[in-house]
Amino acid sequence: MEMDFSCQPKQTYEAPLMTYLWQRSREESDNSSYYFLDGEGDVQHRLSYLELHHQACAIAHALRQKLSPGERCLLLFPQGIDFVIAFWGCLYARVVPLPVFPPTKSQQSSRLLAIIDDSQAQLALTNAAFKDKCLKWLGDASESKVELCVLDDLQKNQQGEDGWAFINEWSEDDLAFIQYSSGSTGAPKGVPIFHRELLENLEQIRQCFHLTKETIGANWLPLYHNMGLVGHLLCPIYVGCQQYFFGAQDFLRKPKLWLEVIGRNQVTTSGAPNFAYQYCIDRINDHDLNGLDLSCWVQAYCGAEPVQANTLQDFHRRFATVGFRQEALLPCYGLAETTLSVTGFKPKGLIANTLEVDKSELEQGL
Repeated sequence: MEMDFSCQPKQTYEAPLMTYLWQRSREESDNSSYYFLDGEGDVQHRLSYLELHHQACAIAHALRQKLSPGERCLLLFPQGIDFVIAFWGCLYARVVPLPVFPPTKSQQSSRLLAIIDDSQAQLALTNAAFKDKCLKWLGDASESKVELCVLDDLQKNQQGEDGWAFINEWSEDDLAFIQYSSGSTGAPKGVPIFHRELLENLEQIRQCFHLTKETIGANWLPLYHNMGLVGHLLCPIYVGCQQYFFGAQDFLRKPKLWLEVIGRNQVTTSGAPNFAYQYCIDRINDHDLNGLDLSCWVQAYCGAEPVQANTLQDFHRRFATVGFRQEALLPCYGLAETTLSVTGFKPKGLIANTLEVDKSELEQGL
């Protein structure tokens, strides 16, 4: 796939991503970056830059009593605020977080055990609600000797001292996190993401998606997947913009919720794989359109699986009556090996083109 190099930054970064949060906690302390919604789209929790910084510091100090910089830590959380705090705590401590999809069935624990074996993780973090499940999953491999810690317990004995001493040890060649593949076609494969690569890709995303401090995002994609993790958890701190989170199960139960969250909160940037756009077309009826207003949505990206032109065209036709504009649609392509984004740049106001090619001739290079 041909890349648009106008969005490829070439620079040296003198500070890690954690410094962006540290600085924002001082200059914009009361401003909230993350909002966490319930199944009806109402705000359950909000995290200001200062609150996130303090909680990350507390976790970082607790982690450094157990792990050295560069050692691995499994994150076994449901979607939500606890995962976010744990991830940032790992970054502050220079401990390498491993975002892992929690097994949903007992036989799926084999994937988790393969990740433990591959990564040589020594510690696993979870919350109180997930503790018993994690004990069961990890109990299937007692030989792994992974210590399980509950996030609340780590926070209790820490006063949230400033984590700058840890951050100041940073090198751009440090490992930021490891992204594991699904393992659906073989053993899970870990993709190491270094801080230098992460910052380069975040800058590429900022430019290609026209992100500014006025950008407002919404995300239901899992945070253990790079599209949710990099695009919606890390990029807002880099850019300095707001982000709304709710669960994938809430979207699947009520796809209209995604569009309601966008309209209610004046969201400008949100996206999903192709199936989600088709799911909205199929599951949202005419009556459900009442009260929707999608005129604020200026970047509706589509990626993570093959993008079907017919689906995007049908989505525009279905929701044009409630303000959705065709020029908002942004097909894109990415993969974990590049952190997230590979290509997806489109100048503002332009409609993405569809190019039909002959597969056999394309394979022959014609």
